[in-house]
Amino acid sequence: MVCAILAACIELFGSHTGGFAFLHNQAAVVIFTSYIASYAIRIYIMNYYKNTRPKGAPLDNKAFFAVEQIAATLAMIGIASAVFFAPRVMPALNGVRQIADFVTAIQLPHPDWLWAAGSGVAFGMVAFFSVFIFMFKGRTATFTGLMNRLTSLVAGTTATLLGHWLFKSRFPSLQNWISLGFVLVAVVFLSGAERKRAQELKAAREI
Repeated sequence: MVCAILAACIELFGSHTGGFAFLHNQAAVVIFTSYIASYAIRIYIMNYYKNTRPKGAPLDNKAFFAVEQIAATLAMIGIASAVFFAPRVMPALNGVRQIADFVTAIQLPHPDWLWAAGSGVAFGMVAFFSVFIFMFKGRTATFTGLMNRLTSLVAGTTATLLGHWLFKSRFPSLQNWISLGFVLVAVVFLSGAERKRAQELKAAREI
């Protein structure tokens, strides 16, 4: 966990000469804060779901996963729809730049929107398969949540490399590589913990 936090802190507080200064971008900070708060609530609910089951009762991770995904999808569709139609109900919102940009992006998409959609589909495919870790018997919310965040950091560095080679974008910075190093160390620790967890589950005859 410490290695994972260090990796994130390097990206947040490290020097960004010529790059994106995360903490100096208000929108990025608001989104990041909202994400962390929402994820904290999510992790709490997931652990509550697991830890309040009667001892010996089988855990239906598939059911939880299905409910979570359906709820998240409906929430995103509902929020996006509310933002899109809000200016029609409250004309005063037409003056809010972020809302205007959101509506315009849907009504008058950028000529290269297909490239952006393609990158989103690629990310979605990876994310779709990564969340199946929730379905593996015996896995906890803490383990799967951390593992998904680690894979996101690895995917980000990989995407930056591909962007550099294919589209001549910037090469990953030194702090990107240092963060990736911390991530890989965290993965080593997670692998050891996972082997220990598997032995405990076998001893308890849960797997």
